[in-house]
Amino acid sequence: TVDGVVYTVTITAGDTTGSVTVPTTEDTISGEADEVFTAAGAVTSGTTTGAVTNGSVTVQDNDSAPTVTIGDVTVSEGDNAIVPVTLSNPSTEDITVEVTVDGVVYTVTITAGDTTGSVTVPTTEDTISGEADEVFAATGVVTSGTTGAVTNGSVTVQDDDSAPTVTIGDVTVSEGDNAIVPVTLSNPSTEDITVEVTVDGVVYTVTITAGDTTGSVTVPTTEDTISGEADEVFAATGVVTSGTTGAVTNGSVTVQDDDSAPTVTIGDVTVSEG
Repeated sequence: TVDGVVYTVTITAGDTTGSVTVPTTEDTISGEADEVFTAAGAVTSGTTTGAVTNGSVTVQDNDSAPTVTIGDVTVSEGDNAIVPVTLSNPSTEDITVEVTVDGVVYTVTITAGDTTGSVTVPTTEDTISGEADEVFAATGVVTSGTTGAVTNGSVTVQDDDSAPTVTIGDVTVSEGDNAIVPVTLSNPSTEDITVEVTVDGVVYTVTITAGDTTGSVTVPTTEDTISGEADEVFAATGVVTSGTTGAVTNGSVTVQDDDSAPTVTIGDVTVSEG
């Protein structure tokens, strides 16, 4: 009898040896101690005069220590990167792994008998369009438990921002003053954005540098002395000549009359009679 199971052998008359075959179970769990089972014998047929000496069956673990793999993950900026940490096969020990991403250490413990875990790496949302993917190494170090090699992974953060839209502002000034026409982006870009603004047939140019969102063009107006003039309204139309953007919303420049109504003077005249 081995581990509760009875196996039978008959040694034929005149012989002295026989055997029983005891199957064992293959698994993938590393670090197991030897399993020792008593092999207890009982004579069920035939006459024996001596004692029965029992034996044992020892089952030895043949599984290698698990290797560790840090997975590759791609996310949009602002989302959490769930980085998988996996073992090639389970262990009888808890396995603790420190995963370093961009200088920050994250820790996961894979409990005995399991093979999977993960660490959560937050990413930063911004509004800058046109950014290239940011790729960070995810390097693992085993701090507890017995393992083989560690295969490192990576975290890739992809830009999710649309190209900025452009808005030409509306400005109202008195005649003779400069009209400072604002040119704004809805969000910053990694590129310089150059916009040509046309007012009353004249082209003015502004470049909004990478990372900024505001600029302006200066439109001079003409002072006169004519009172009673109606407001003059000029379209301010924009065209992007450099950089990647979305739609352009045009504006206007309104020039208001600042002349007072004229006074009337009756002159003095001296003449000879007749």
